Amino acid sequence: MMQVMATALNVLAKLEKGLGELIGKGSGGRSTDRESAAVSRIIGRQENPLFVDVGANEGRYTEALLRTWPSAEVHAFEPSPASLARLETRFRNDPRVHLSSKALSDSGGTTTLFADSPGSGLSSLHKRDLRHHSIRFGQANEQVETIRFEDYWSEALARRRVDLLKLDIEGHELAALRGCGHALEAVQLIQFEFGGANIDSRTYLRDFFNLLTGNGFQLSRITPLGLAHIRRYRESEESFVTTNYLARRIRPVAAAPDEQQDASLPEASAR
Repeated sequence: MMQVMATALNVLAKLEKGLGELIGKGSGGRSTDRESAAVSRIIGRQENPLFVDVGANEGRYTEALLRTWPSAEVHAFEPSPASLARLETRFRNDPRVHLSSKALSDSGGTTTLFADSPGSGLSSLHKRDLRHHSIRFGQANEQVETIRFEDYWSEALARRRVDLLKLDIEGHELAALRGCGHALEAVQLIQFEFGGANIDSRTYLRDFFNLLTGNGFQLSRITPLGLAHIRRYRESEESFVTTNYLARRIRPVAAAPDEQQDASLPEASAR
């Protein structure tokens, strides 16, 4: 009987994982093409869009954007010297790509970038505890400079409209959003990753939901079947397996809450 119960629980656990991935929870680890496709369905084939890639790592996301929008201008942030060197090699002859070695945060200064190895995709401004994955974190620490995106937007981007702000910075996404200040009003679409790193940074999807919906965005989960809109927050939305989200501007920041428009997209809706 015990063996039967153990087998049944194992089957149910696999079913739970599979169903979770169908609704986007846990399906975001290697989904660059799915992410850029979701962005493309919203932005369309407009000319000369302005994209900001925060946590560019080796540049795969930036390359995906440029394949879809050849006339795009991309500002890519990567504080890891090893990753930045790879980005410089990849894009050195591409005038469309502007690289920055700064890390985005909610304040300017210097801080520690923690990593398990130089240029690791796990690099984070938070010292992660990954002992359960047999990963020793903090073996390749480096001092990096932090800036607020509002300052970069004012100085380097001349306060222009930002068509996409992509954030994949291992648990520090909420701090980067808080550092946007008034620049958030110019952002039309945000794509960010949420997962295990948010355990280490002690941030929750509720924090993102409240900040983004309070600033005129509609939050959706990217799933293999399309976008699942999150129209109201529930505790069941919290999932610390790697998941990707889109936040689409649906009203100006200055608009009253009762003026919010319900953007109807041809994707799935989660209630």
